[in-house]
Amino acid sequence: MLGDRRSDFVGNFLHSVLGPSLIRPHMYHVKEKLCVNDLHVCEDSNLESKPLSKCNRCRAIARDIWLVVNRLKPTSSSLDRSAAVGGVCGELNMRHNPNTIPSLTATCDEFFDEHDDQIIKTSLAYYKEEAALVNALCNQISSHCNKRISEKEL
Repeated sequence: MLGDRRSDFVGNFLHSVLGPSLIRPHMYHVKEKLCVNDLHVCEDSNLESKPLSKCNRCRAIARDIWLVVNRLKPTSSSLDRSAAVGGVCGELNMRHNPNTIPSLTATCDEFFDEHDDQIIKTSLAYYKEEAALVNALCNQISSHCNKRISEKEL
């Protein structure tokens, strides 16, 4: 959704201006305050407030992977892309409600432990198509979801 991309833009801006050590622990709350409360450019419904199903946790992680891969420069090496994808689990606190971090982290760690190579190959193959990447990771590779998601539903 557009709100997520706007929220990610604000997060990236704050990260670049304030630096990772100052903003990282509070990133989600700062983005929530700016995007939802102050600027009114993000929908509150995009901010997770209740427990997520395993499918929705997988989709959240897959969308984070898509964001990370798309943030890289086209000239990035395969090694840089692989490292960026592999670092997604460590950055969950920047994009998600603190209440969901423990379950997201457990799902993310389990997902990468079981499917590391496939995740990286798939994310590099589908980096331009968010819904295709989410479906490939969550329906085919992990089987956490049994229903495909469309671009409109993202």
